[in-house]
Amino acid sequence: MRIFLNKKKEILVEQGCGKCPKNKTNLSNIQCAQCHKNSFCNTDTFFESQIFCWEKNALNWIKNKGTRVCKVGVCFIGVDKNKMGLVQGCDKCKRQHNLAKCSDCSSTSLCNTETILPPPIKCFHLNSKFPQNLKINKTCHHVYDSCYIARDVFWRGYFSKIFFL
Repeated sequence: MRIFLNKKKEILVEQGCGKCPKNKTNLSNIQCAQCHKNSFCNTDTFFESQIFCWEKNALNWIKNKGTRVCKVGVCFIGVDKNKMGLVQGCDKCKRQHNLAKCSDCSSTSLCNTETILPPPIKCFHLNSKFPQNLKINKTCHHVYDSCYIARDVFWRGYFSKIFFL
């Protein structure tokens, strides 16, 4: 077993015989790849050639670094149409149900970020707290695919200041 330590004496890399360790206390922060094709196959080059994906379900705010090698070799990111949140993981978009604006990638590890999605929609943004007639251009989150304008029956802005007095 070969172990590399940083200045704080924390383990950065561990190499050895057998399967990926499952008894580590902080296993959620460890990425591990197994090889068995030939002797001395557990090199940095081998590890860097493996595809890991960001993983996140629609209800979580924070994405996590995938800890397992993506055996399919393809990562995806998409918008869950029902839960209105981003989903990331290992697989192909065509195998995901209820995802819109889904994109695949396999170029590098952790490639499934928002940057590979189609550009988000842009909308005018105006509310009662802004000075009158001041519209701001806003880039919306990827979960939105439309803009809106709302007025009352007298053609006043829906969020008119008279409703907030």
